[in-house]
Amino acid sequence: MYVYASYGTEVAGVGLSASVGMNKFDSAAMMTQALGTTGKDDSYMDYKIAASKSLSGLTFEGAYIGSDIDEKECGGGLCEGRFVVTMTKGF
Repeated sequence: MYVYASYGTEVAGVGLSASVGMNKFDSAAMMTQALGTTGKDDSYMDYKIAASKSLSGLTFEGAYIGSDIDEKECGGGLCEGRFVVTMTKGF
């Protein structure tokens, strides 16, 4: 199950957004299988805070994305929060 809430607005031509979500698995074993975690948790929360700007038909976004999964229980070290920059173009 995944439940989330998000909010977005625009200030002076810059899009601002934030979201938080909760992933709930049937068991810790299912979470381990899906994510490669090693803990006994069967759920985790994720979050994203972003700013975006459209220029010449391209949209640029900078976002900080993370989760509350303990880094010691994370498979492959991918649970630590990180800054992500994307560029998109719609057709």
